[in-house]
Amino acid sequence: MKKTAVVAAFAALLTSGALAQDRGVVSVPTPAGMEPVLDWTGPYVGVFGAASQGQSRSVFEIPGPPSLTYIKNNDKSTGLAGVQIGYDHQVNSFVFGAVADIALSGFEVGYRDPFLGVEYSSKLEYLGTVRARAGFLPTDSLLIYGHAGLAYGRFAPVLNGGLVPVPDLRAANRIGWTAGVGLEYAITRNISVQAEYSYTDFGTATAIDAAMPTAPATESLKLQTVKAGINFRF
Repeated sequence: MKKTAVVAAFAALLTSGALAQDRGVVSVPTPAGMEPVLDWTGPYVGVFGAASQGQSRSVFEIPGPPSLTYIKNNDKSTGLAGVQIGYDHQVNSFVFGAVADIALSGFEVGYRDPFLGVEYSSKLEYLGTVRARAGFLPTDSLLIYGHAGLAYGRFAPVLNGGLVPVPDLRAANRIGWTAGVGLEYAITRNISVQAEYSYTDFGTATAIDAAMPTAPATESLKLQTVKAGINFRF
């Protein structure tokens, strides 16, 4: 009788296990405190908005007689909005990566001579960067990083002479450099939010018209930008 009871109990156990598997209810729960650790390795895309403070110095000369030289220093704030794409690789508590972004810009500076009616303006039509970044993880979800790389943009200078003949300045692409620091926080494994500071310097460039090479206009531009964005990780 005892042998019969043991065999019956063993058979019942096997039958119940098989039925549970057929119904798809067999699972092994993750023990408490053993949840998967967040991994920052992989590609991402994102969108961002930014506020930018720019300092520019514009110098343009009009040949005479009499010759005229205009010098204008500008400080101006503007907004930016753009998209970015990047890739990160995590090694222990360190993250290394690369990111490229591009943004539409509203930055424009100008000057007008109230006596002769000479007007000068220059607009940064877009601003892009290609950067490397590296940082560390004080927690699994928080990344603190520095970044540096190449900046590029299209500048469209315009010079109207009023009563004075002036050259027609042409729009041109310019290259500079950028560097800064940032924070990124992972809300989930696939979504993170970001705050970043950048300093960008385009140096000094000259814009002239081929028909009037003796009437150059030079301009320098430095930008300080703070941006906030959201990234979607894969």
